[in-house]
Amino acid sequence: MKTIKILLAFIILLGISCKKENQPEIIEPGSYFPVYPNSWWKYLVNDSIEIIDSTSPDYVLYNYKLDDAEYQAYVPLYYSSDLSPVGISGPIYRYDMLIWHKWYGYLLWPILREEVGFVFDEHPGDQYPEWIEKYKVESKSFNGKDSVLIFSAKPYYWYDPVTSQKRYVEYVKGIGLVSNVVFDTITNDTLSKVILIDYYVNDQIATH
Repeated sequence: MKTIKILLAFIILLGISCKKENQPEIIEPGSYFPVYPNSWWKYLVNDSIEIIDSTSPDYVLYNYKLDDAEYQAYVPLYYSSDLSPVGISGPIYRYDMLIWHKWYGYLLWPILREEVGFVFDEHPGDQYPEWIEKYKVESKSFNGKDSVLIFSAKPYYWYDPVTSQKRYVEYVKGIGLVSNVVFDTITNDTLSKVILIDYYVNDQIATH
């Protein structure tokens, strides 16, 4: 009888272990883009319009295909409002977004990176010539209160600069995107400005 009980206990534990192994992973957000479920960010656009970006109430099971392989994972969904400085609506894979490219299929494309000097385009581009902004991680520093990432971005038709316009984007650890400002490098005029004025980050541990 004792042997049977031990065997049954082993089978139950094995079943629980296999069930956990077969569960999709939970991809939690990165600390500089903490888009945990049930969070929101309020921005002021050009000193006049208030907008709110938000996330899904919980992690969402999302199926996707990369390099002919099928994947699924629990991820937060981000909802960008009109005029959002983030400009992304969809599943967030830590610091990446899932996009569709007509030549390459589905791609995980950078939203941001923490490595100073890292360069990436806002999207891979579909045709030539095409207006794209190239982003660069300029610095990662501590301002006395928070850890801050600074990005610069400049528009171009592929690799040829076409304007004097330049963008500066600031991410703060544990908060997310706090400012997105575009100015003219010749006149120093501010062309657009989006500033974070309030937020709530719900960083509770996922229960899936």
